[in-house]
Amino acid sequence: SFSALVRVDLWARNAAISCTARLYDVTTAAVAGTSSAITSQTATSTTFTATIVGGRVYRLDILASAAGEGVYGVGTLESV
Repeated sequence: SFSALVRVDLWARNAAISCTARLYDVTTAAVAGTSSAITSQTATSTTFTATIVGGRVYRLDILASAAGEGVYGVGTLESV
């Protein structure tokens, strides 16, 4: 396993909506790490750390504070 830094640019379509990024471990059905909430209609950078274990599958999720709202993001994962 190794420690990773997840860098994500997040933004929401509606200024009243916050969005967060999370790295989800699909293999164990558990959250590996979560960003702080962003409330911006322009891309805003945030980072968080996660522990990555070899042989597992991970997914980057972009989550809205309200169902059906448009939130967007793009991210990278770096070893630290």
